Parts: sequence; C-alpha cells; structure tokens
Amino acid sequence: MIPKKFIFVGPESSGKTTLCKILSEKYNTLWVQEYCRVMAEEKIQDNHSSEINFNFTLDDFIDMSHRQNKEEYELSKKCDKILICDNDTFALTIWCERYLDKYYSEIYDIYKNADYLNNEQKIYILTKPNVPFIQDGYRDGEHIRDWMFERFITEFKKYNMNYYIIDYPNYDDRLKKAINIIDENL
Repeated sequence: MIPKKFIFVGPESSGKTTLCKILSEKYNTLWVQEYCRVMAEEKIQDNHSSEINFNFTLDDFIDMSHRQNKEEYELSKKCDKILICDNDTFALTIWCERYLDKYYSEIYDIYKNADYLNNEQKIYILTKPNVPFIQDGYRDGEHIRDWMFERFITEFKKYNMNYYIIDYPNYDDRLKKAINIIDENL
C-alpha cells in the first residue's frame, strides 16, 4: 500500500519541522527531513564555522534532490497510511531559486521524473510566515519569507497542484489546522 503523503513547505522559520515532528508522533508514522537543512548543517560543520555562509551550487541542489527523493522513497516503504515530509524535491526548486537567484528546471525535472514517488498524489501544506522568525544558527532568510511564500503559491497554481495554506499566527491553531487537513484527506 502506498501511504498518503503530506508535504510541509514554506519559508524559513514558519513551523514546518515542528509540525512534522509532532504530527509524525500523533499519527505514529515516519517523517522525511528537509535535505536543504541537512546540507546547510553539513556545510557549517565541514567549514568548522558558526557563520551562515552556505554557498550552495546547482550541483548541491541536484545532490539534495536525489537525497530527498531517496529518503522519501525508503521511508514510504516503511509506512502504512501516511508519510509526513518536511519539504520534497518540488520545494527544492524554490529553495534552489532562493539561494542561486535563478529558477533551474533541472531540479523540477528531478521532481517530475520521480514517478516512483507518486508525486501527483501528494498533498502540500504551505505554512505562512506570520509567526516570529526564530534564528537557530542555520537561518538567513528572514528578509525573503514573504517572497518565498508567494513563490510557492505561484508554482502550485502553475502546475495545478493540491495544496492547503496554514495561516494562523498561533502555533496551537496551526497544529489543529494541520490535523484537520490530514484527517480530511485520509
């Protein structure tokens, strides 16, 4: 059985990872981590620095996309009903544009050609950046959170994708809305 996939996307510090962790526990399932974040942490550790200076390349985003897809595929084989994802390769198209100042179709093509992930069945949940920005040592995009939010909406509409928006400025209400979305789609 292929699990229903709920993909949390949005700008930095809008509650995606927190929701993924809580929801995976609530639904007793697994969650896929965000590989853009994983590689950002790796870059800081590799440089033995505490400064945010990621210097991502297109090759980095291609690597992230393959790693993201692999993790999603592997974890989807271990789930019954649902899989929670903190971003996916589609989201990486926007993260790539954010860091490289250009849209690269190569990243979207990796998403589009991953038929084995059943991307057309995914349900996207976009988190609005109307909660406080919390700097955790790995974030550098407070100034473009609104731009990223709008980019997600534009791309969802362009590709006629199934998505919901969580726009409550209260974290408890965000969680309740996410639970309602998941329950309605099971």
